[in-house]
Amino acid sequence: MYKKSTSVVSIVTKSLGIFFEKFPSFLKYIAYPLFGQLAGVIICFLPFLTAKDPKAVSISLVFLCMIAGLIVFCHAFWRYLLVSGGLVLISKQIVENEPLQEFGFYTKAFQKRSKEYVSYLLIMILISLLFVVAAVIWIFAMIGGYYNVASIDMTALAGQLAFQGLIFGAVMFLVASILSVTLETFVLNPNLTPFKSILKAAKLALKNYFPNLGLIILLMLISVIWSEVFGLILGNAVFNEAFYAEHPREYADMLSFIQGVTQGCIVNLLLPLMTLCRTWWYLRMEKEYMLKVAKKD
Repeated sequence: MYKKSTSVVSIVTKSLGIFFEKFPSFLKYIAYPLFGQLAGVIICFLPFLTAKDPKAVSISLVFLCMIAGLIVFCHAFWRYLLVSGGLVLISKQIVENEPLQEFGFYTKAFQKRSKEYVSYLLIMILISLLFVVAAVIWIFAMIGGYYNVASIDMTALAGQLAFQGLIFGAVMFLVASILSVTLETFVLNPNLTPFKSILKAAKLALKNYFPNLGLIILLMLISVIWSEVFGLILGNAVFNEAFYAEHPREYADMLSFIQGVTQGCIVNLLLPLMTLCRTWWYLRMEKEYMLKVAKKD
């Protein structure tokens, strides 16, 4: 199928059609990993949600609910991570027009690589932390440089920091686009170590940098539109003024957190679409790269 779709726009358009066509199957596949996390959060806060008076909440009940909620959340989150890998295998089957197994089959197949997957996740976390540390050092260096000046112009300082933040945000965005298909590369190249699969993903992304950046931007636009539409629906139908009025004011932050987690779950319903687009794009990049290598040989 991907032979017929060479442009980023074409890949995203066709992926949207497949996503909505198979949405019931995708929803069944990701429902527990997503909403199990939400259920875990709600269980953690259940004593507060059911008590009108914060002072009447039992500490023992809070402790038990926290333990139970964290267990549910962690289990659902781990399933979410496994399903993310399974979706790559499913997407490859769809893109290559191969018959699909029951979706659970792909989770079990990917689960066999759990140890390597944990290594991959740790490397990606380490890379993310390095960029976060770089950002913190950059910000403190900028602030320190201005404080060494005898007379500080606060307006100029705020403007300069905003400019530096914008530059750093742009750099982070560009780096994220380079690392955008690392999961797809890891899942579809079981012969490579996690680190080598990340390097391969970065190499392919750099060779197709601007189209890859275009794909990331398109997926971000779809996510923003989806988030705004369903955020508006949730805000009016569930998390409205009446909902907040039913609970004590002390619970405002807790309720906002639950609302944020709920909206996050709704946004992540797009995970199959995002994975399908990235997998499709990865397969196209890899195919073109292999053809170039074959021509050189």
